[in-house]
Parts: sequence; C-alpha cells; structure tokens
Amino acid sequence: MTVRFSRIRFNALYLFLYFIFTTFITQLFAQSPKEIAIKDVEYLTSPELMGRGYSNKGHILAAQYIESRFQEIGLENFDHDYMQTFKMKVNYFKAEPELTVNGTALTLGEDFLPYCMSGSGEIQNHSGVVLAGNGLMIPQKNLNDYQGVNVAGAILLVEGKIPNILKKVKKLEKNDYSYASRADVATVLGARAMIILVDKLTYGKPNIAKNIPIFEVLTSAFPPNVETVSYSVKSKFKNVKTQNVVGYLPGKFKSDSTIIITAHYDHIGGFSENVYFPGANDNASGVALLLCLAEHFKKNPLKHGILFVAFSGEEVGLKGSQYFAEHSPVKLNEVKFLINLDMVASGESGIVAMGGEDLPEYYTILKAVNDSLGLGELGKRPHTPISDHYPFVEKGVKGFYLYTNDGKQPYHHIDDKPETLEWDDFLNTFELTKHFLRQL
Repeated sequence: MTVRFSRIRFNALYLFLYFIFTTFITQLFAQSPKEIAIKDVEYLTSPELMGRGYSNKGHILAAQYIESRFQEIGLENFDHDYMQTFKMKVNYFKAEPELTVNGTALTLGEDFLPYCMSGSGEIQNHSGVVLAGNGLMIPQKNLNDYQGVNVAGAILLVEGKIPNILKKVKKLEKNDYSYASRADVATVLGARAMIILVDKLTYGKPNIAKNIPIFEVLTSAFPPNVETVSYSVKSKFKNVKTQNVVGYLPGKFKSDSTIIITAHYDHIGGFSENVYFPGANDNASGVALLLCLAEHFKKNPLKHGILFVAFSGEEVGLKGSQYFAEHSPVKLNEVKFLINLDMVASGESGIVAMGGEDLPEYYTILKAVNDSLGLGELGKRPHTPISDHYPFVEKGVKGFYLYTNDGKQPYHHIDDKPETLEWDDFLNTFELTKHFLRQL
C-alpha cells in the first residue's frame, strides 16, 4: 500500500506540474488583444475586400471571415447557421469613374470622387459649364441661385460649402441644402451633370440613386477658368443580398436575460483594388473589438448569455440592424443591455457613450469603471439615429453606442488605413466595455 500511495502522489504531483507548465507556456505565447485585433483589421481592410462594399464580393468575404472567427472562438449559432440574410437597395459603381477638366485628368480619390448617389453618364470635351452659386432654390426662404442662369443641357458647377449665416436661417433644415436636394433641383432644371466644389472629399451613404452624374471635386484641384469637361461614370442601383453574422455565447448560469454586443462590418466599398475605402477605423476597429470581447468572455464567461452581431448595411442606412431588430433570435424585451461599437480606434478626447444622457444610472456605472481604470475623458450624448444601436433603442432596449471622440482618422476617405489607427484608444475601449459588462 505504501508503494502504491507513493505512485499516486507522484502522478498527482506530475500532473499538477504539467498543468502549471503548460498553462505558463500557453500564456507566454498567447497573443494580446492588440495583436489579435491588428490581424483582424489588416484582413478586413485588405485590397481583396475592396472596402467591404457591394460592387464586388467584399461584404461577402468579410462576413465569411467573421463567421470563421466566431467558429474559431467557439461561439454557437442559431438554426445551424451564423448568417442572417436579407436584401436591400444600394447604389454602386461598376467601373472607375473618370473626370477630365481642360484636357487634364483628375485623380480619383485624391482630386475627386463621384457623389455616392450619382447616376450614370458619359461626355467628351463639353464646353457648357455654368456656375450657379451654391445651387440652392428654396422659394419659401426667397433663395434662388438660378435667377438669370440657364442650366439646361449644361454641366452645373456649384460651391458645396454653405455659408454659416444661411445655416442659421430659422426653419431651414439640413435636407434643404443637402447635396441630394441640390441635385434634384439641378435635374428638374435640365442640367446634364453636376460638379460640387468641396474643401474635403468625403463619401456618403449610397442608399438612393439620382438621374444625372454628380461629382465632388476639391476646390484646389479645379482650375479657375474652365473650357471643357469630360467624364465617364457607370453606376447601378439595385437589390443586393447581404447578411448579418450572429454568434452566441451561453452564460455561466442559466438566465433569461441576454447582453448584445454589436458592430457593423460593412463599409462604402470602392472602385477598384487601387482605389477603395479601407474603413480601418470605420468600422474594422469595431469588429476587431467585438471579436476581442468574444474571446475574452469565452474564457471568462458572464452570468448572462452574450449575443455577438456583426451587421451589414449600416452604411446604407442601418439596414442590417433594422432587419435584425425585427427578426431577432432572442426576445428584445429580455435583453439586459446592448453595446454598439463603431469607430473605436481614433480619438483625441477619450470615449463617448451615446445614450449616456438617456440612461444616467447606467452611465454612472460606466463612469465609475472608466475612472477606476484611469482611462481619461468619458463623454455622454443623447441617443441619435447615426449607428446600429438605434433600431434597438426604438424598441425599448437599453444600451450605449461607444466610440472614440475627435479622432484624426479621415472619415469615409481612402486614407482610413490600419497604419493610422491609435491602438491605445482601442485598448481603452476594450477595457471599459469588458469591465462595465461585468459590473452589470
């Protein structure tokens, strides 16, 4: 009995030491959240995905990648599928648009962009270019930049920037002077195309299509005297089949409540592998953070189950989150809290919680966590319909949209690249989110 007991003690000691050793080795070579996130962001912003838009298979490849990461982490699916498919209409470009002024070709992405809602058209060496102020016609405000100007058959040139004094006019809504509204006026008046002079190139939401070609051109790239203009733009407005990616992590204990963590993976696409919008901060960073949180909570489960959702269609008008809110696999009235992550790796002024003003009791908890971790500024705003949290808020779900504030990242621009991300901001948001959810 003595020998047998000694062998048992020896085997137990061996297994204990083996466990300690393997745990040490695993932790030694385990990748940090930042290292994991960098790999995720690099793939999501690669030329192969071409801005995760809809003119190629970028949105599909991104969804497939997120699905594979969910499987790798060990998230469960619903009805044997991680994908939730739906359809939406989107305006996209079938080829690289071209714009030439006075015989000199402007550079796509640097000098000009097609307006996201631009129609198709082509013309060579057209000499009829007409300037019409800001291109405004608002009769109820006695505004008419077209007085004495005939734009029928002409290429219309307008100043994009609206004077501040005009923005202060009572009851003048932003939609009254949006590019889309100005394009409608130009179309009714018979303009052949429209060129909008801007100080900064920013691509918008391609959820509508106009009937004429429309371009945004940097004022600094446009000559003062225009003799001829040539252009070619081929756009298409159609139904696109896309998908949300959904994974589930059961809680440590049986609970009727669920926490939802969301981030949109789609971006605004591009025109070719050479000219596309990488969308590193917007919103490869949010997807990478969602994946980091999934890995963390897989190893350190909460009491409640967590639903991880990567949305498509955010850039087209919150289409994916709207669809999910109507077809959720969990009852929304049983959702304890929702965290939406969008643009979380570039901020000069800390983190902002949209919804913090609407949910003061939860913001107090968030602020206490933020201060205890020494993460710097934490701002708060009321809910507005600018990201994927909002369709859930409308249905009574409590939640925050977290983002990093006042970042250097160029918004909806070809220079939103991985190498310009600020990883300290990303890690701060990671720490804040995981500790806040544990406090709940």
